[in-house]
Amino acid sequence: MAQEFLASALAACSANLVTHPLETIRIRQVLHPGVRPPSTATMGWIMIREEGASSLYKGLHAALMRGAICGGGRIAGYTLLKDMGVAQGWLTNMSGEGGGVASSTS
Repeated sequence: MAQEFLASALAACSANLVTHPLETIRIRQVLHPGVRPPSTATMGWIMIREEGASSLYKGLHAALMRGAICGGGRIAGYTLLKDMGVAQGWLTNMSGEGGGVASSTS
């Protein structure tokens, strides 16, 4: 289960590294004090020109922590509950035949 947690946490953090600048730009667009905010590309260039490229990654540490905990916990929790369901006989093993839900046939 630790392997699933680590793999899922790393996947979520990798996704955050790619998408965080876009989220930061989107938030700046929402908070822009005009009738019509600048486009995504224009807002990104404004941020880089006025505050530097690191401004695109402000708040990244919080996003990475959330991604590691939530992303890792989601898959690890699923695996734990699935294994408990198989052990109790509520589910069949997904790698076996017959699908995922146990059925009683007479």
